[in-house]
Amino acid sequence: MRYAVLTLALATLAACASLPDPTAGLVDPQVRVRYAGDDVIREYREPGQPGRIVKITPANALPFYLFDDDDDERIDRHLGDIPPRYQDALRFKVRFEDYGLMR
Repeated sequence: MRYAVLTLALATLAACASLPDPTAGLVDPQVRVRYAGDDVIREYREPGQPGRIVKITPANALPFYLFDDDDDERIDRHLGDIPPRYQDALRFKVRFEDYGLMR
């Protein structure tokens, strides 16, 4: 039983750690890095293309991604588990700037 729980925990961690990187296919992206406390926020934009990808790496959690697909400054979708302190931004589809994610 103990080994089953350990195996399940390790499999879950491996699945979380293997989140696909949506920025891998970008061609010469412009990357802007900010810090919100201990969290690292990276904004990726591909020149000449609409939209942006924001990667947030919380200090004590796995990274996740937010997407603005149509350049309306609002979060359209996400990838990864969102820590509670960022969930309001998704629930209400607020502007990135209103939530302090970008300036």
